[in-house]
Amino acid sequence: MKMIVAMDTNGKHLTNYHTDKDRNPLFRESINAMTSTHNGNIFAIDSFERVVVLGKTEVINIYTGDSIDDDYDYKRFSPNSLVTTSLDNVIVGHSLYSDEFHVLNNSGILLTTYDLSNAGIGYVATLAITTEGQLDVLYAGCGVSPNFYKMTIAGC
Repeated sequence: MKMIVAMDTNGKHLTNYHTDKDRNPLFRESINAMTSTHNGNIFAIDSFERVVVLGKTEVINIYTGDSIDDDYDYKRFSPNSLVTTSLDNVIVGHSLYSDEFHVLNNSGILLTTYDLSNAGIGYVATLAITTEGQLDVLYAGCGVSPNFYKMTIAGC
């Protein structure tokens, strides 16, 4: 059974996340990436193309790729990486069927999407984030080329 185990700083187990409220397995195959937000929520990408958002004791949201723009409805959501910004939002990279970022708030609700194909960025495979001064700096690695892109972001 795939699960996420939350522990305190002394290694004491606090919560095991392995089933949903109906006792169905929460993670069906593998957990591909994780991040946490400042409010303590855990975001995990599972192999079934969704982002599972875990609160202190329960699942608070499962994000499956809603899009603000109806033009994206035909593209299957395929998240592969995620990072937490200094404003406590989560940037989800998905690229198998569309080169875009989805920005979620710290509860897993979609705030906006960004189409990366217009900037010539394709197949985002990895994300990392750091801060420089007051701004977040997002690094994106591409799976089809050896390129890394550095983007200064504000308001995310």
